[in-house]
Amino acid sequence: MDCKKMGLTFTEKWSSSNAIDIKAVAKNVGTDGVKVTVKGKFDEGAKAPISGSVDASFANDLVAGSLEIKADSGAQYCASEVNGNVSLGQSGFVGGVKGGYSLANGAKPVDVKLGYATNDFQATFLLNKNFTEFGVNYHQAVNDKLAVAAQIDLKDAPKKDAAAAAGASSVPKIEVGAVYKCCKGTTYRVKVDSDGNLGTVYGQDISDNISVAFAFGLDLGQALNSGAAGKAGFSLNFNA
Repeated sequence: MDCKKMGLTFTEKWSSSNAIDIKAVAKNVGTDGVKVTVKGKFDEGAKAPISGSVDASFANDLVAGSLEIKADSGAQYCASEVNGNVSLGQSGFVGGVKGGYSLANGAKPVDVKLGYATNDFQATFLLNKNFTEFGVNYHQAVNDKLAVAAQIDLKDAPKKDAAAAAGASSVPKIEVGAVYKCCKGTTYRVKVDSDGNLGTVYGQDISDNISVAFAFGLDLGQALNSGAAGKAGFSLNFNA
């Protein structure tokens, strides 16, 4: 049911497993940009047969945010989980933060994102899991034919035991890739990472509706040590 004059939309879905999903959406509640979504589910086969959530969000040209409250009949309290996020943007710069709290597991890790973007350039800085993981993403369209990208992830090294944990340090992972369109309908893609994985793809448009692609991947470290061959693939795509 769709009540457009009131800004309300109701949907209902009944699956073959005898589960009923109900969703109600109200837009521009009180003021423009506000959206409230209420979801409910009844499933006879679940441990908590009744569950649902309320999600309130707001967005305009400068700020966007949302708050979600989840509940189910099996929880000790009515509300079992709360999640929220907020972001700000101005003149190409953007920043955001998200987090949450679960009655079962306590506070969720906080994630922070900072970025800057133009028509042909984008850079993003990520601080995730309470500032224990760091990431940088970079993408630039050099010209109409060439685009390059890079990603750096820095996180704690795996700790298999107490001795390893004492000497473990953060291990960065670096990925670099590029896309080159040398002529009409022909595209080359290449990606390599700090683990020694190399991947290449050659794509060719045969016609407006048919294209082919040949892919090849190689683990450089394994190839040097054991002489193992890489992997190859082929695809044929039809577009109606």
